Order: sequence, then C-alpha cells, then structure tokens
Amino acid sequence: MGRIVTPVKIENLSRKVELHLATEETVEGEACGPIYIQIAGFPSIAGEVLFIEMKPADGEYEPLIDYITLEQSQAAVSMMGHRLTHVRYMDMK
Repeated sequence: MGRIVTPVKIENLSRKVELHLATEETVEGEACGPIYIQIAGFPSIAGEVLFIEMKPADGEYEPLIDYITLEQSQAAVSMMGHRLTHVRYMDMK
C-alpha cells in the first residue's frame, strides 16, 4: 500500500468569537483548542476552551464547565451536595 503525502498547514488553534451574554451584553472571546482538560479527580479529555474578560469573585476566577465537558469527564453535579460526583457509566441513549 502506498503512502499519501499532502502538505499540512499548522496554525495557531484559536479564533475570535462574539458572545451574547444573559445580561444582553455582547463581548468578544477567544476559542482555543483542541487542548487537554482535566477536572481534579476525573479523567483528562480533549476539548475546546473559551476565554473572556471577567471580574474575579472574591479575588479568584471561577471556571464555568459545560455539560459536554462534564459528560466526557464522567462527572455529574450532585444536586444533594452541589458537588461533582463520578459517573460510573457513560449514557449512550
């Protein structure tokens, strides 16, 4: 079997995006990826992240984690303790 050789263009894997917030405000962010994401205590996954300007709460920045990232990391939010809990099986329904 022969090999197929094709030119490859390597670029910075980020792009500018416009975001419409719940406050009716439109801001610019930067989407970057693919990157490795690891939530402490859960398996690492490959995904995309979004950076926006924000004000820290109590002097610290608080990451927002979307549903897809939680699912891929086999994590779920426990409604009893409002903490992350390990999901043994991935839902394939």
